[in-house]
Amino acid sequence: IPIMIPVTVKDHNVASEIKDFCMAIINETPASPDGREGASTVAVCSAIVESAATGEKVTINYNF
Repeated sequence: IPIMIPVTVKDHNVASEIKDFCMAIINETPASPDGREGASTVAVCSAIVESAATGEKVTINYNF
């Protein structure tokens, strides 16, 4: 059963994320979340979509 959750641009945290990223560049500090955390999020979301499409368990590969 699909569930639609409308999210408008004004409700998203994009401005804060861009500010944090820019400050990391300016201050020469690591970005938060770092690339590994971002890749982990993408891997989990991809596995969720694949599992929903196939109805099968999907093992997440965190080797990146």
